[in-house]
Amino acid sequence: MLLRVLDLRFRKDPAGQKRVSQIRAGSGDADLVQDLSDLIVLIAPHMPHLDSCPRGEASAARRLVELSPQLAHLLGAKTITDEARAARQLRNGIYTLVLNTERRIRAAAEYWYGGTEKMKEYAPYVAPVGAAPETDPAEPMPPVAESAGDNQ
Repeated sequence: MLLRVLDLRFRKDPAGQKRVSQIRAGSGDADLVQDLSDLIVLIAPHMPHLDSCPRGEASAARRLVELSPQLAHLLGAKTITDEARAARQLRNGIYTLVLNTERRIRAAAEYWYGGTEKMKEYAPYVAPVGAAPETDPAEPMPPVAESAGDNQ
């Protein structure tokens, strides 16, 4: 609501239009708090105009001024603990290790089995997008028959 009013207010002011579009383009929590602060600074000189607006824009602007410190406090309290940070680093390290190991195995398989049927066993599995399951998930899976050649 306030951004639409500011769009109309700055319709002949390119600098004002740029500031409003920067506020509108923000994403993420930290950017939201920064955009809120920018919006408060931007609307402060235009409060008399907002008071004349019929849809409660002036009360919305006053409410933003009240909520701004609370949102900044909530963002500050959102930081993760040292334990969570360590767990996240461990998770990322494990993922990287597994991914690099998989790449090395595929490279070795390409070296040893390149151009043979055996290479199909090392091809990455890519799930088809939007494919329907071949069997009913409620039905039990049939047992896998073992052949004598698989135990080598």
